[in-house]
Amino acid sequence: MERSLEQRYAIKFCVRLGKNATETFQMLQKAFKDDCISRSQSGKWQKAFKEGREEVADEPRSGRPTTARNDENVDRVLEVLRTDRRLSIQQIADTLLVHMSTFVVHGIVTEDLQMRKVCAKLVQKVLTQDQKELRVLRCQESLDLIQNEPDFLNSVVTGDESWMFEYDPESKRQSCAWHTKSSPRPKKARMSKSRIKTMIIVFFDIRGIVHCEFVPQEQNVNSAFYVEECIGEWQNCLGKMTSMDECLSLNLRTWDTESISCTEDLPYICVNDGFDPEPIKTKNETAVNIHLNLVSVYGEGCMSIQMVRRWRSWFLEGRQNVHDDERSDRPVTATDNAAVAAVRNVVEANRRVTIDEIMIRLSPGIEIGCSSIGTIMSDVLNLN
Repeated sequence: MERSLEQRYAIKFCVRLGKNATETFQMLQKAFKDDCISRSQSGKWQKAFKEGREEVADEPRSGRPTTARNDENVDRVLEVLRTDRRLSIQQIADTLLVHMSTFVVHGIVTEDLQMRKVCAKLVQKVLTQDQKELRVLRCQESLDLIQNEPDFLNSVVTGDESWMFEYDPESKRQSCAWHTKSSPRPKKARMSKSRIKTMIIVFFDIRGIVHCEFVPQEQNVNSAFYVEECIGEWQNCLGKMTSMDECLSLNLRTWDTESISCTEDLPYICVNDGFDPEPIKTKNETAVNIHLNLVSVYGEGCMSIQMVRRWRSWFLEGRQNVHDDERSDRPVTATDNAAVAAVRNVVEANRRVTIDEIMIRLSPGIEIGCSSIGTIMSDVLNLN
């Protein structure tokens, strides 16, 4: 609008200089180039200023009132939407017997009817009201049990089903590898998901996986299958179940797992970061579970999850010493040749390793954090 007003002032100036319409338009083209108004608009304002007009702004107009957005058409659009709420604006306009543009239909739907299109929310299961009330009741019973028996969850076994495919295509994130700036970008062919799959049912408790069962092809998985095929085969190994019918309805099974014991002589993992060494048997536990156990004992003073991963890796490799290795007084820094060489060796062995994995695989004498490893990777080794 401002550029248009500027050109109108220029036309008014040319009129006072005695220029004709052609000369005025040529001067506008030379001055404003692509933003120049059309020749017809230039001639229109040229004529108006010659006839004595002084104002360069448009005259106020009442505007043509809309006739399509009336109560009758609003009712028609509402009636169409009641038959099918998934129709698009174009489909609504095509369905109406009265011709209306998509712009008018959109205005009626969004402004007059105050409606908007909302996608359905994905949930695990669509439950009835009775099922919802039953789940609330069972959850409240579980909360009461936990309050009365703090160790109640230690004797709970639950399970779930999952599909296992013949192979899982490697994701784009999994194919990331460390390269220098001059290295060509790697390429890989797109793979589709495996069509060969089987269902597995896994039962687990607070300690880990208790039992897994592969489901035969074309087998219906229901409560009868759980009782006859899954639970019946290994119930004697786990103990006596407290409430079969009640637990099956919740997909929650409660067992007496005190009879389960781990006889494997596995390594220990210890806390030696300012605490007395207190070994905890790993029992093939993941680093996350070990870290959760340490947090429950030591609280905020517990070592980080990265340190737990590192010590767990060392103990699984056969380390017995729980104390730090002797080091010189001068701490290892990111620019030391030893640290750089250690990081380079880990990366050359596997270029898809992450920063956390590099820190875990470093030798015991090299203890540097993730930030220092990132500095070595980017600034010293020039890898990204």
